[in-house]
Order: sequence, then C-alpha cells, then structure tokens
Amino acid sequence: MAKSAAPSGTRDFLADDLRRRRAAFATVSDVFERYGFDPLETPAFERLEVLTGKYGEEASQLLFKILRRGVHEASGKPDLALRYDHTVPLARVIGTHGAKLPNPYKRYAIGPVWRADRPQEGRFREFVQCDIDTVGSSSPLADAEIVLALAESLDALGVNRVPLAQAGADLRERLESFRSTGGSPSRMPEVERLPTLRNSHRS
Repeated sequence: MAKSAAPSGTRDFLADDLRRRRAAFATVSDVFERYGFDPLETPAFERLEVLTGKYGEEASQLLFKILRRGVHEASGKPDLALRYDHTVPLARVIGTHGAKLPNPYKRYAIGPVWRADRPQEGRFREFVQCDIDTVGSSSPLADAEIVLALAESLDALGVNRVPLAQAGADLRERLESFRSTGGSPSRMPEVERLPTLRNSHRS
C-alpha cells in the first residue's frame, strides 16, 4: 500500500475535496478582482539562476531542482527548479513584461508551489499559495487596499477573524504611528478614504 501512496509531503484530492478547494479559490479570486487585482499565472518552474540566491541560503536549499536534459544530461547538473513561491516569478514577469503592465501593477496569484522540505504534520512539499501584491505604488492606501481585500476574502470564506471594521481601525492607527515617526504626512489624507473604499467594494 505504501508504494502506491502519494509521494511524501503531497496529497491526492478526490472529487468532493477538489470541488471545495476550487470553490474557495474562486471565492477569493472574485474578491481580489473586485478590488482591481489582475490574475497572473507563471510556469511551475523557472531557470535556476532566476531562483538561486533570491530566498537566502537556507531557503535556496529547499528548491526542487531539475537536472539538465538532452545532450547536457550527462553533466548531472540542474538548470531549472520548481518555484518556491510566487514572489520571484512576479519579479521576473515585471522584468520581462514591464512595458505591457499597468503602473501600479496590482496582481494576485493562486497556485501550487514546491519546497524540498522535510514533511511533517501540517507541512507539505507541495501546497497552494495565495499571493497578492501592488507593485509601483508607495501610497499607504495600496497596503490598506490589500488588507481590506484579504479581510473581505476571509469574510467570504466564513473564516473567523478580527472584524473588518476593527482591522480598518487598527490599520489607521498604525498609519498614524507611521506619520508620527517620520512618515510622509502628505499621504495620510488617503487613509480617510478607507471607509469609502471598503463600502464601494461591498456595493
């Protein structure tokens, strides 16, 4: 039986579980897109030089590396690796397609990532990561928008958490602290748009 089991650190998802997962991903995607974030899908693997050194030495040891193929197979050296997260692929996409992307670029990615880690309870070698970023904006409102999008996603999934209103209040408090410790006061009026922003996405 052990020989026919899924590889250590991975899972099979049968029909019922798979439908629930797909429904959850669709729910989160719908919220993100209402906030103006575009979906992005990148290859499961990247060139090794793109990934190496971007995660720190310890994390780089967790890359699933892919050996060279064809005429280079005998070298026994890798040239590709499965993506560790969605962050480095995002940076590559910006470097490759930057001229075609809006500024700021608001994107989300939901997809599998792989880590050559030691499997243990609640820790897998293959798992789905949900990532949301705004690139090209230094406005506190960009960060606030991500917080609100994540909070509304949790609401839509029925996950128990801090109420959205409290999250917004906590966010405003932190931004006020940012201003008092040397942040840009000129950006703080944008924070007052948070209730309007939140309500507009709920309508």
